Amino acid sequence: MLQKGDVVKAYIIGHEEGETDKESLVAETVVQENKEGQESWENWTVEPTELETISSGDEIIRGVIPIQNKFNGRTYDVEVLVNDKLVATEEGYTARGGEFSVSVPDSIDLKYKDKVTAIVVGHELDKEDKDSEDTTETVKDATNHENWQVAAATINDVKDTDTFVSGTVPVEDTEFDRNYEIEVAVNDEVISTQAITPDGDYKIDLPKEVKLAVKDNVTVTVVGHQVDFDDVSSDKVSTEVIDGTNWSDWKIANPELDELTTKSTAITGDIAKQDIDFDRNYTVTITQNGTEIINEKVESDSKFNFELPEKVTLEEDDEIAITVEGHQKDKESKLSETITTKVKDASNWADWKIVNPELNNLTVKDTKITGNIPQQAVDFGRNYSIEIAQNGEKIISEVVKSEKEFSFSLPKDVTLAEGDEITATLIGHQDGKENKKSENITTIVEKAAAAETTSEFKLGYWEKFGLVYEGKVNNDDWDLTDKTKVEKTVSVTDSKGQVVKTITAANTDWYKTGQFDGYQFIVNNDVLGDLAADDYSFTMNIKIDGVDQDSVKLELNKPAMRSGAYHDKYNDLESVVLKENKVSPFVSDNSPAIKIEKFGEDTQLRLFNKYWNNNTELVFDGYVTGEESFKDLNKTLEIKDSSNKVVKTIENLHSAPTSWGIPTSVGDDHTFQAIIPKDFGNEKN
Repeated sequence: MLQKGDVVKAYIIGHEEGETDKESLVAETVVQENKEGQESWENWTVEPTELETISSGDEIIRGVIPIQNKFNGRTYDVEVLVNDKLVATEEGYTARGGEFSVSVPDSIDLKYKDKVTAIVVGHELDKEDKDSEDTTETVKDATNHENWQVAAATINDVKDTDTFVSGTVPVEDTEFDRNYEIEVAVNDEVISTQAITPDGDYKIDLPKEVKLAVKDNVTVTVVGHQVDFDDVSSDKVSTEVIDGTNWSDWKIANPELDELTTKSTAITGDIAKQDIDFDRNYTVTITQNGTEIINEKVESDSKFNFELPEKVTLEEDDEIAITVEGHQKDKESKLSETITTKVKDASNWADWKIVNPELNNLTVKDTKITGNIPQQAVDFGRNYSIEIAQNGEKIISEVVKSEKEFSFSLPKDVTLAEGDEITATLIGHQDGKENKKSENITTIVEKAAAAETTSEFKLGYWEKFGLVYEGKVNNDDWDLTDKTKVEKTVSVTDSKGQVVKTITAANTDWYKTGQFDGYQFIVNNDVLGDLAADDYSFTMNIKIDGVDQDSVKLELNKPAMRSGAYHDKYNDLESVVLKENKVSPFVSDNSPAIKIEKFGEDTQLRLFNKYWNNNTELVFDGYVTGEESFKDLNKTLEIKDSSNKVVKTIENLHSAPTSWGIPTSVGDDHTFQAIIPKDFGNEKN
């Protein structure tokens, strides 16, 4: 007899001849106490079924209905649902329960993760059916999908010039109709997915719009597909895109920039040989002090010549920079080094040297500063001025010229003193440039040397009273403004250097009013008549305020002379006879002189005076020697020309006046005086 708590098990053994027996699942139950009220519908509990494991593709669903409540003739069915859809019903089970087995309709293909549910339905006559709790089993994977691993492909190197991605796909699992695609991504963005055959090479063309760049990340993933299952992907295999044009090693050769000056109107130079593979091309950018002024295309291994843009001029020390830029399609441009040069001064100002001026010596008497400007550079509009300073203080600033002497008067309020330092500095000027200076050339003002005494014999002429001399004598050191303090005397010196007569000269200011540098002195007839036969010269002696100053010879200075009528030269003065002295003016060593000659003892006709009267008529006073008497004789004078022809006869000559110094031993009847008419007074004729 069954007791409460007994476990009752039951299973079915199947027999087939020649084969091993097979057993069903074991169904068991625990003997329970017949609960009070189990026979009532309200307290009736329908026990749920048990399902065997179900795998994808199964065509039979099996399970066990446990022992059920047996009261009131109750019977039981089992309903089987797939994914909540009723697919089969097994009827007629008693309270003893039992196994059930239902076929899956042809329209249904059990798949992995489908939900299979079994419900036991209890029936009692005239009562509403009662259901057990649901028994649900998830369809298991019969293909071992969860352990399916997809092997990763390989990927070949990818260049930025490539239009495809290639590699190899290894052997893959193809059971259960598994198939494969390869997925290509660039920088994590999928750009292509294509079906592939495992265990072989692949080559995936890139879409036209996809352009690879160096360092792009290209990834390939093998994706396995299985019907009714999630896709399974391999590990991602990636590579970095490399430069197919060797761009990273592409070097831009530096350009060469020609020298530039402030006169340049174009920028020139050379473009070195450049790499022109892969359609590489080049431009240059030229800047002036950082501002772009030129951007032009250039050719490899060529020269360039670019005119400066309008309004662009080059200034000294401007920095001109040039850079070559290389261009390659779909690549970042590359630059050469920046080559720079400084614009030079076309005038070569830096090498311009100012040649020192020449400054003449100065004395305290100078009123001008003089000197010379040596040859200087005068191109590029260079010009010059000179600054002259006295003891460091500028007193003169004047324009000067190259290779010219200069002479500048001292300002009215400036005088030179002994020891003053006079400095001359030559300054060079050039438009737009800093002035340049010579060295400072210095001279020290010296005490003035004693001034030279100058003598100018201006005029000599005969008067009836004697021989007259006029001229001037001067010395810059002398003060000749006070006539009363100036004393001039003339020494008459014979050929032996002996002073035979001293004559006082009169002071005149005929040559400069108020300046008594002029003189006039007369060697009168008595002096001339008393001189012994010899040659005589004249020396001018000057005293100022009683102090001897100098003695100088009389010097001719193109004088105009006259004797009665004026003559051009002192040499042309006529000889005269005074007291039987023949007086002949002549020039000796550029100085006026006189020659005194005596008549010989055997001379019968003698002159003791020859002179010009106040009417500038030539007068002869003479006498005839001898013992005989000439009283009551008629004395006649014949005048002959240079051809010895008588041109004039003067009769009844008078005796010479005794007041003119006729010797006392000669009687009046022996003397004569002949006055020559003016028309015949020129002795040269």
